[in-house]
Amino acid sequence: MRHLVTFCAIFAVVFVPSILLTYLQTHSMMADVFNVFTQVIAHPGKTPDVKTLIDYQPNDALLGLQWLLGFLGFPLAYGAVVVGVSRAYLGQPVRLADAYREALSRWLPILILIVLWFVAIVVVLIAYVGILAVTSAALGAIAGAFRNGPLLTAVMATFLIGVFVFSMILFILLYLVSVVSFIGVVLENLDPVTALGRAFGRVFAGGALWRSTGLALSLTATYVGAFLVLGGGSALAAALINAPALYFIGSGLVELFFVPFAVVVAAVYYYDLRVRREGYDLEMLLERFAGSQPRRPA
Repeated sequence: MRHLVTFCAIFAVVFVPSILLTYLQTHSMMADVFNVFTQVIAHPGKTPDVKTLIDYQPNDALLGLQWLLGFLGFPLAYGAVVVGVSRAYLGQPVRLADAYREALSRWLPILILIVLWFVAIVVVLIAYVGILAVTSAALGAIAGAFRNGPLLTAVMATFLIGVFVFSMILFILLYLVSVVSFIGVVLENLDPVTALGRAFGRVFAGGALWRSTGLALSLTATYVGAFLVLGGGSALAAALINAPALYFIGSGLVELFFVPFAVVVAAVYYYDLRVRREGYDLEMLLERFAGSQPRRPA
């Protein structure tokens, strides 16, 4: 964890320009949202003026830059963070330039992996929405058969809470899989399809599922807590004084520190899985880094 600031700096190379572009793109809209908020607080019985929100149009140039940065920059940044975390785990010096140099050599496979992830997430979302729709209809029919309003309310409330918790866990589990697949592509030189398939197997297969779920719950609680405190606090302060920059700073700090932290946790978990279940030789990985001398992991 002593290298966490360095990992954040690696990620910040791409993340900070991205959050600045987001601020330039949406700060006027956020100011209008906060203005509506203050109108509701000051005049609770009066309908707020939302015309400016309805008329909001994004800046095509800034939007194009955001898409370009997301397409070219973030794959490289995630790969560089993975390299940095792995270097630290193996007791090697962590330097920003070295991390990006190593990630750049695998940029195209990383990009292909991200495209595969996009397709996989779309498929998962379609299946997930379909399952939720069928389950909701079935629960509504069962509760409606009792002709009991409070019972229906209790059943649906429990269902919605369960869906929210399950969705958060599933999201973090998929995030663990994504990090494991990134490690496979960046450090093991696997092709993206093989890395993706092995990552799902390593996180979900056998007895690893329960440990993965426990880790996912811990990361979920960490993220939600940090976002509620820092993101929520900055949003409230920004709304009270109508300063959108405060919200972007607060929420941006959460993302800036959480993403490298989650990569650290997931990477250590990955190495634990490989060593305990597959007899992975860390010394072989250590030799991949140019100029390093094999030694025991830190």
